Amino acid sequence: MVATYPALFVLLGSVVLPMKAVVMNLLSISAAFGAVTYVVVQGNLSRLLDFTARPCTIGAAGDTGAAVVVGLERSGRLISGAAATMIGVFLPFGGPANTIVIKEAGIGSRLRLRSTRR
Repeated sequence: MVATYPALFVLLGSVVLPMKAVVMNLLSISAAFGAVTYVVVQGNLSRLLDFTARPCTIGAAGDTGAAVVVGLERSGRLISGAAATMIGVFLPFGGPANTIVIKEAGIGSRLRLRSTRR
């Protein structure tokens, strides 16, 4: 948000419009966090959405290492598959592209995805 205001000020040449954009962005983020807290943490609408609400106890149990291992075991294949799909999509941009901007975007995306896979 700190960088958004000066950038919009320079681009738009207005004082009011960048401030309005920053305030609206903060309001929308606050509303999203509030909705998630209302539904997930407090358990409202749990019957309608068919889930069991649990309190957030990250770090309270002291066994977060085991939780991370279980989470990676359950989601690792899905995340790796999604990363492989994205690499397949971005690969043509970095290979035969004649435009240097497209090549840079493809190579950068491929390297970023490669660094997140383990």
